[in-house]
Parts: sequence; structure tokens; C-alpha cells
Amino acid sequence: MEMNPADPLHVGGDHLPALSDTERAALVKLARAGGNLPAADLDRQAVRRLREVGAVSLLGPVAVRLSVRGLQVLADMAGG
Repeated sequence: MEMNPADPLHVGGDHLPALSDTERAALVKLARAGGNLPAADLDRQAVRRLREVGAVSLLGPVAVRLSVRGLQVLADMAGG
């Protein structure tokens, strides 16, 4: 996903990313932990993909946090 400087939080109208079950599970685990976790607590490939689609962002050198885009994906998962 290319960064749109006019929409840095990725809250625009693009379609939400299609995620694997492992990536969805990582998002749920991250949300249950309050939105921040050491990256080592999550599947490495899932973290990489979630960063690519903007669902998580780095929190320091070894942790990740849930992004607005990640919240949108979680809401979409809960809704249907």
C-alpha cells in the first residue's frame, strides 16, 4: 500500500485489505492486549503483512501498535 500524504492514517474510502486467518488472529490478539505488543508475541509473517497494509505500525524498535486501519479491519470482522 502506498502512503497517501493526504490520508496518512489510511482512513479513506479504499477497500479494506483481505487478510489471512493468521493475520486476523494477530490483530485480535493485539486488540485484546490493549493495542500494543512486542512484535515477537505475534507471528512474524503476519506482522510484516499487517505493516504493509497499514493495520499496525511500529512502536519503538521491537513493538507494534494497532493503527486506525487495523481498527477498521477489526470492526469489519466483527460486523460480518
